[in-house]
Amino acid sequence: MKEFTAYAQKEGVEHNDIKKEWVNQMVGMYLLEQVKDTTKPNYTSYQTYAKELLNNPELLKTIVEKAENEDKKMEEMMKKSDIYIEATLKAMIARNLYGINYYYQSIKDTDEGLQKAISIIKNDKVYNGLLKK
Repeated sequence: MKEFTAYAQKEGVEHNDIKKEWVNQMVGMYLLEQVKDTTKPNYTSYQTYAKELLNNPELLKTIVEKAENEDKKMEEMMKKSDIYIEATLKAMIARNLYGINYYYQSIKDTDEGLQKAISIIKNDKVYNGLLKK
């Protein structure tokens, strides 16, 4: 990992941008490709393999792209979780002050499961079809 990190930093990727699990995933995928493709060279030693791995700009590019995509996903998840946390807090306070009905009234706009249940109940055909099962 130290060799890879040094190489990545030399190529302009900051240490904080490299997530160990992403590197592990990429290396695992790379290894699977090596095993599947019999035209690629066999590695007789760790040094040979590490040298090939560290001289593979496509692998580094893939890791950087994955890091960027994962960061975007994380930002989206955080936005959603902030909304959910806020709605849950409001709903819990409403429940404690005014009763359970107000919990559901407060959370109905952000709870996907509750929204799906409401849409099923409002649709007689779907609702009755589920009851028959």
